[in-house]
Amino acid sequence: MGLPRMRWHHLRHGAASLLLDEGVPLSTLTELLGHIGIAITKDTHGHLSERLQRQAAQAMDRALGGS
Repeated sequence: MGLPRMRWHHLRHGAASLLLDEGVPLSTLTELLGHIGIAITKDTHGHLSERLQRQAAQAMDRALGGS
């Protein structure tokens, strides 16, 4: 099929990152992945995308009475 070789774990990590980027809570993702605790999920998959960082900055701006 012309796809690069990769481990299943890479697909799992990619799927988790996409779900986080779509706003799925870490607690839900923890259950889906079968992690024993939320800290493992956060440490492994908790990196923020640029879109989520921008949304967080906009939320803070709104909270502080900005535009």
